[in-house]
Amino acid sequence: MSVQTDTDLAYELLPGYGFFSRKGNFTKRIEIGQRLRKIQIYFDGVNPQQYAFPNVILIQPKGPKLRMMAVAESAVLSSDPNGQQDVDVRKALVNERNIKSGEETRPCLTIQLREAVDVEAIELGNRGVRLGKRMRNICVNGYRGGRLVSTHRGFDPADMVREMHKMHEAIGLSVPELRKKPARTAHRAAFVGRLLDQLESGEARGITPRQLAWLLPVFEPEVEKTPETAKLMTYIMAGAIEDQHPLPTANFGPM
Repeated sequence: MSVQTDTDLAYELLPGYGFFSRKGNFTKRIEIGQRLRKIQIYFDGVNPQQYAFPNVILIQPKGPKLRMMAVAESAVLSSDPNGQQDVDVRKALVNERNIKSGEETRPCLTIQLREAVDVEAIELGNRGVRLGKRMRNICVNGYRGGRLVSTHRGFDPADMVREMHKMHEAIGLSVPELRKKPARTAHRAAFVGRLLDQLESGEARGITPRQLAWLLPVFEPEVEKTPETAKLMTYIMAGAIEDQHPLPTANFGPM
């Protein structure tokens, strides 16, 4: 299969790829599997913008989540619109409060840990007040001994293609090679129809609410209201409720 054809289909199928939200099963999980001493979170944008940095949770191998209060030695911004001291940035980090950058093309938050710790994964909770493609710009680097040992780019077309293949496999479909847009649009309709049928019957257990959100044009200012959109949003909200009792209505802001 042509890489370009595969990528074109992924763009058609997953217009919301890269979306993540603040809590529950809408957070972004980055697999690490390394000992880390320093973490850099940055936004790799095109034009200078102000960004809100996400909440950061470190997950140990076969263990509880690490509290930033216990492991973060310092937190430093590359730019800061409020003139905060570094100690205030760390305080905001450990208390999960908003940390905003100055207006930069590539703003960065550097978290220095007290010592190197085993990190299975990093969980990010988006704190942006508005949806937008800028959340796709997030990147995470992990360091140990002054060397880069882990790197993640928020919007990676190759990763989007891998996720598309995983979603097809989860509902028993193969990924076709489609060179023309009308054929890709028709396949998207067939894919979503089969997915909704399997969600209704309880078969599509491998699909997460965040993956369902990727099927929607969440980055667009206006979304066409269709029966398909309404059904997808219903299953997304049902998935959000599943692990949170009670569920604050604010969690449905992205919908």
